[in-house]
Amino acid sequence: MFENINIEEIDINITNKCNLFCNHCSFNSSYKDDSELPFEMVRKIIDWAHDNSVQDIHITGGEPTLHKNFDEIIAYAVSHFEDTRLITNGYDIDICLLERLKSYGLKNIMFSVDGTREFHNNIRGADDSFERVLDTVKKAVDFGFKVRVNAVAQVSNYLSIPKLLKQVDKMKIDVFSVFAYTPTGRNYKNKISSVLNAIEWIELYNLMKTASEECDCEVVIEKNFIYAEDGYSPSEEYKRGAGCHSLIINCDYLMILSNGDVYPCVIFTDKDCAYGNIYEKSLNEILSNPMNMDIYRNFENKNHACSSCFQYSKCRGGCRAFAFAVDNNWGKKDPRCQDPNIFFPVCLMLKENIHTLKKDGRSDNVYYGKNSHEKGVPC
Repeated sequence: MFENINIEEIDINITNKCNLFCNHCSFNSSYKDDSELPFEMVRKIIDWAHDNSVQDIHITGGEPTLHKNFDEIIAYAVSHFEDTRLITNGYDIDICLLERLKSYGLKNIMFSVDGTREFHNNIRGADDSFERVLDTVKKAVDFGFKVRVNAVAQVSNYLSIPKLLKQVDKMKIDVFSVFAYTPTGRNYKNKISSVLNAIEWIELYNLMKTASEECDCEVVIEKNFIYAEDGYSPSEEYKRGAGCHSLIINCDYLMILSNGDVYPCVIFTDKDCAYGNIYEKSLNEILSNPMNMDIYRNFENKNHACSSCFQYSKCRGGCRAFAFAVDNNWGKKDPRCQDPNIFFPVCLMLKENIHTLKKDGRSDNVYYGKNSHEKGVPC
């Protein structure tokens, strides 16, 4: 049982079917995967979220537009949460669909774009993906949606992401964000070599900061690493972005997969440690008596590899899912940790506004610094 339950955000993966085959997909989505949450189940989740004062609902996948009841889901979500966010690859969204989404009252769309043309197309597995998604981004801006573009940074593409920022900023998007490539989902065992180390991530951060000075959009980036000399310790806050040890204390975020499994973090979704399944129990029952809590309770304990490290009180051992991805052992050292005398790894959910330096586990809580007077509803 959690000490505190205050769900702020729920991501609903309404389908695991996808029209692309991305090499970094956390959910191993594909066009052959027909698993999806029935409309009635999605309605129950949205009703529960509304009754329990959840702040944000995100409709995602897979590629959510492939759900057979996609339009009904968006309309229902927006009727209960006016700031509902659609997360999409934008590959097959045309003007007719944008018009319908506008008519339902949808305001916020996040598009996944992973670098400039060559890198994005290679990652997404389609030679025309880059042109198609940017065309959709431009149309969405023209339609008046609040548009966010998100890139996932890995070794192969990270140097192209600042160039992408400049390119899409010219389209008048609202927010550009950068997430880190994680050892989750498709071929996760082979992903560690594609994860940026501390030097590469800090290089990316500095490049993004320089590029953002010429841009009008907000820029948000996952923190990933913290300099030891900064003295900042997110682990003391016990909320999303604080670290794995806080999962037993505070429940403020849920991800619900297309098969009904409920998780506290995207990086755990292939690690067989779900809180429960909504086909078997209600969300109230799951949260009052979650499964696999023995695993999560162990995150509070100092693992052997970190037992003598002077930075432990700040990082609390880093990300346990990263450790598990390497050795199938929750107690191993976070492989991102290289030299704690210089920097240490932190929760990947911790995000920072690159202009204001405000940090939080939720992107929406760090928006609107550089152009706050021009911004409205978070996207």
